[in-house]
Amino acid sequence: MLDLDYFLFGSEREPIAQHGSLLVDVQQGCCLYCDRRLTKKEIHVDHFIPWSLYHLNLVPNLVASHPQCNLAKRDFLAGGSHIASWIARNRDNRNALADVCGNTYEIQLNATNNVALWAYTRAMQLQQQVWISGKQLSTLQISDIVALQN
Repeated sequence: MLDLDYFLFGSEREPIAQHGSLLVDVQQGCCLYCDRRLTKKEIHVDHFIPWSLYHLNLVPNLVASHPQCNLAKRDFLAGGSHIASWIARNRDNRNALADVCGNTYEIQLNATNNVALWAYTRAMQLQQQVWISGKQLSTLQISDIVALQN
């Protein structure tokens, strides 16, 4: 079970690169954001819900990406098709991701999904832009939030 202090106050940034190989495998060798092939030398492990909003390194929140995608996304929420890709990746790869997390995977997934729903709902309320690619930002769509609720 997650520690309440850890959940509320977060943690120091921990090394997350160790998960790169697993994430590339469950993403069929591609960057979650641009869907181009990744090589071992260019893997960045990114927090799908940015570290600035969610100070936990839970495996369901981590994605493999190209350095260019990760650096362009910065601390924006990812928009559009990225949300659907992330949801599908976590749903379709439960067993592989659970092997890393052990018996806490469902707890981690539920926590991550709840934080994602909160973050995207709040972004909608504040009319914040979401990241699409490169320097392209977009208005968050209600359909993006609906996808998180299912």
